[in-house]
Amino acid sequence: MNIIENMRKKEAYQYIFVYVLMALAGVLLGYSLIYGVGLIVNSPAEKWNGTRFSVVLNYFLSGKLYYEPGQPILPSVYGPLSYLPYFYAAQFKDLAQSIRVGSLTAVMLSLLPLISLFWIREVVSRVNKDSFREVLKGLFIKFCLFFATVISVSFQIDSTEYAMFAIHCDAPTHFILMIGFIILIYSSEKYRPYSAIFHALALFSKYLAFPAFLISLLFFCLDKQYRNLFKYCFIYFATSLVALIVIEILFGLNNLLFNTISIMGNYQMDFS
Repeated sequence: MNIIENMRKKEAYQYIFVYVLMALAGVLLGYSLIYGVGLIVNSPAEKWNGTRFSVVLNYFLSGKLYYEPGQPILPSVYGPLSYLPYFYAAQFKDLAQSIRVGSLTAVMLSLLPLISLFWIREVVSRVNKDSFREVLKGLFIKFCLFFATVISVSFQIDSTEYAMFAIHCDAPTHFILMIGFIILIYSSEKYRPYSAIFHALALFSKYLAFPAFLISLLFFCLDKQYRNLFKYCFIYFATSLVALIVIEILFGLNNLLFNTISIMGNYQMDFS
């Protein structure tokens, strides 16, 4: 009888612990959301947000994303896909409102791949073992703690706070890359080469995305998936070729190279 009572007490303590943890997670999430909303509301005050958004705004005013040599110079020094997610923000008549929407877009692009990467495998592994209610309860606690931790940490470090809430090319690049890596890691073996589509597109957001190609090659080699390795390379270069053709038609390849390579090549790096 004592054994049964002890088991019931232990189970009761476990339930209390779970609900306390849920409450703590909810409080942390609420604090993070309030603080994050404050950063988004104040995003027009960050001077670089307006500077970077001027490229998108200029495209809707003039129809040009990249200018030829001798014409106005804007900070359009990255690939066109780095500006595409912010196009919706340019539809608002109020510039401050547009920048806030752009900041919110950057936050979503930064967080969604992380959340997806963190949860996809767990949902698949647990859904057949536990009840749907238990799965949702576990996911709620972990999601709140994860989300609150990521944002709370970003608040403590200026660089991470800036990376998450500012308008910049890195958020679209990370988003595209992470979709590719999610396919590479979590999909079945026959679909893994299709991650090359996103890795190639990320290159046209920011050239620093190129190491994803090398990492994927190493992945296939270590896993001895040589057939998928060649398939991945073919898809990668085919996607890149199609992207170059589209860029030539829409923006002009020479203009792209002038802005993203010639101008960038004359930037002086300051590491102080």
